[in-house]
Amino acid sequence: MKRKRYRYLYRLTLIIFLMLALPVILITWFFWNRSFEEMRKGNEAYYEKMTESFMNGFNRELTELKDHASRLSVGSRKTDSAFFRGEESFQENAYWYYEAVEELKENANFDISDWGIYYYGIDSVITRSGNRSLKQYVENTLLQDGGDAEQAMHFFSEGNYRQMKMVFATTNTADSHEGKMLAGYCTTLGSGGDKALIFYVIDPQNYKDLWNVGYDEEGVYFYVLNSLTDQVFLAFGDAAGAEELRLEENERTTHGIRQKVLYQSSNSLLPLSFAVYVTEDSLQNNITEFYQNMRLLSVFLVLFLLALCVAALYMEYRPVHRLLAGMENYEEYEGGEFETIQNALHDRSVKIQEQEMLVLDLLVSHLLYGVPVSAGKLERLVAGAPATGYCVYLLEGHVLLSSEASQFAKEAEKQFSARLFVTDLQEEDQNVIIAFLKEANAGELEVWMEGRFRERFVSDYSFYPGKVVESPDEIRSSYLYCCEKKKERETKLTLELEDQKAQQSRKEQQKKKRDEILAYLEAHYRDTDLSQTQVADAFQISSYTLSRMFKSQVGIGFTEYVNAKRLDYAKELLLTTSYSIREISILSGFGNDNYFSRIFKASTGVSPTRFREG
Repeated sequence: MKRKRYRYLYRLTLIIFLMLALPVILITWFFWNRSFEEMRKGNEAYYEKMTESFMNGFNRELTELKDHASRLSVGSRKTDSAFFRGEESFQENAYWYYEAVEELKENANFDISDWGIYYYGIDSVITRSGNRSLKQYVENTLLQDGGDAEQAMHFFSEGNYRQMKMVFATTNTADSHEGKMLAGYCTTLGSGGDKALIFYVIDPQNYKDLWNVGYDEEGVYFYVLNSLTDQVFLAFGDAAGAEELRLEENERTTHGIRQKVLYQSSNSLLPLSFAVYVTEDSLQNNITEFYQNMRLLSVFLVLFLLALCVAALYMEYRPVHRLLAGMENYEEYEGGEFETIQNALHDRSVKIQEQEMLVLDLLVSHLLYGVPVSAGKLERLVAGAPATGYCVYLLEGHVLLSSEASQFAKEAEKQFSARLFVTDLQEEDQNVIIAFLKEANAGELEVWMEGRFRERFVSDYSFYPGKVVESPDEIRSSYLYCCEKKKERETKLTLELEDQKAQQSRKEQQKKKRDEILAYLEAHYRDTDLSQTQVADAFQISSYTLSRMFKSQVGIGFTEYVNAKRLDYAKELLLTTSYSIREISILSGFGNDNYFSRIFKASTGVSPTRFREG
């Protein structure tokens, strides 16, 4: 029931949400997620390319070192080479050593820390700075800034010798990546084919000048690794002093967003791999943080829009809610809000008509039979401020139709704040107008009435104004005053004869008119626009007279009679046809299916649907 009752509220909520909030939410969500996804893919492609470029540049430098070592090995076998001179062994010929050092000095000078030749078996390391034993070179030169001596000695060991192959090592320790990388080429030198290792010492401080990679972006670390053991051979820039690299951390969650932070590429010919590690100080992390801030901003924007939607919904629905709240027992009505309002207004209109009928009945009984009128009861029946005076007017010769009387009363209330009750008296060719005055304007009202009647009827009418009285109980005296004026124009005998004839004629006319009205209703009771006012106008009587005639001659009221006819026909349709409830309500003359269901249930005790089901 509540779901149907608030149908308009639900529909309004859905429309406002779909038109305002949902498009913004979807557009915001799509824009930020798509833009971040494009940014993330672009970042990954950028760092993948950076890693590939870093590996290719490093490989080119290693290739140049290898080519240099190969040329030196091949050149040492030529007759003009210092390595070729003499047949004595190296350790027996000091001159030969001198010539070898000069040979190293004349070769290409690389922007690296050091390079030289190590002869296996004779414990001799020849560099541009001289000839020393392996232990002296390692301790005094190679590891003068610290490092792992065991790894360095293993690099120069004959067990690590691989003919025509490159070998690698590092002076890094497990706790520090600030060491140097050793790259060696295993070969032979001289005419004697002495086994030697041409080695190169690579310092990370020279990496820009050496490889010209140009990747000095803050928060991005570069590593050269042993592809077999993941040992760090060389760490560049800030990465040298960073904490231990954890290769298992391929991704990192930042601000609730997972992003790739480790990019690796491997050399298919050498046991090396190259890693680029993106730290929390990188541009990628800053972009992610910016995206997160924008996402939070979008959330607040969505909340703000939802608040606007709620405010718009409140302002739009508040008048409807106030209108519903001001109605009595609106929960009893079925349907949505507007159907409830429509039904309530219909019932209120019926109630007002019933109240007016009660007022007229009370006043007519007072006028004709002198029944006392209680001021309290009259005030309860007549809405608004109490009247300050009362006056009766008698119109003879013409009868105002119900529509004319209603319009006449509305104009009088608008211009003079006077409440008029207009009726005829039991088929007499006259109207009684009872005015409830709120101001001392009886004279102006009388002049206005005469003018209106003169315009409407031109001639053949008589208008008798009564005297203004202050109490409802005195209304009859005002009416009698009108009657006295009327009687002055007629003789007593004429009045008696006419009265007898009128009584007989009235009864015959009443019976005839009753039969005509019943026949008319039999033919038109299924019309949805049939009303008491319409029938009264059709037979040129007032609604009040029609109502009294039905109660006195038929035994029930007009509405009860018409509804009974309609209900009988509706029952027949329910039992013999498959029409819907709405169609049957229209065919039966009700028009409003909710009103039909309510009347049907009040009459039979069950709903139309239950009645049809048996």
